[in-house]
Amino acid sequence: MQARALSIWSNDTFLYARIYGKGRPLLLLHGNGETHQILDAQIRYFSSFRQVIAMDTRGHGKTGAGSGTLTFHRIANDIIRLLDYLNIESIQIIGFSDGGNLALYTAKHYPYRVNEMVIVGANFSPDGMLPKVLKETVWEYRMQRVMGTLIPAIRKKAAVTNLMLDELALRREDLPTIQQPVLVVAGSQDMILESHTHELAKLLPNGRANIVPGASHFLMMENPEEFNRLASDFLN
Repeated sequence: MQARALSIWSNDTFLYARIYGKGRPLLLLHGNGETHQILDAQIRYFSSFRQVIAMDTRGHGKTGAGSGTLTFHRIANDIIRLLDYLNIESIQIIGFSDGGNLALYTAKHYPYRVNEMVIVGANFSPDGMLPKVLKETVWEYRMQRVMGTLIPAIRKKAAVTNLMLDELALRREDLPTIQQPVLVVAGSQDMILESHTHELAKLLPNGRANIVPGASHFLMMENPEEFNRLASDFLN
């Protein structure tokens, strides 16, 4: 796949993204602690007939964290900065896990810049995670906070983990204001509670849930052909 790499200044750090293909633009957003590379199967598929924009979000991959607290608000501002740089007025989004949460946040605060969305394994509240997963995430964050007092790299990691906890800036009352069509996808074996996925879709005025039988949180990577067809049908 041929790609054009971008590194642009966004407020207080450099933002890294790769552009693939030509056609109607589609933004891909990875999950917490990952990079755009985890969405390689989606990049390959959609770039054959779309312009795909795959970014490393703030604090991830080749994008710096900048100064101050890492928040969804700052990352959403980075997305708008990237769209402005590329002269894209509005865009469709596929967001995985925390990337799905970020897609919803961006649609809420910049409604005219976001069109249809497919969000996978997303949650609007930390308690949308399975209790065991939430407990492990909280424990991991606490350990990172302690070790981060001595090791800067772990301190940065703690800031990323906290995006799933204290910095998950979605409120239940925000969701009914998001008017864009949203396909809310999750696996039947997801780390997100199935009841939470259905509640999320129900709270969105134009939301629709699709639970993939037997699939885990990483259904996009486990069965990319099925997911890509599902997402393509919805977005087109």
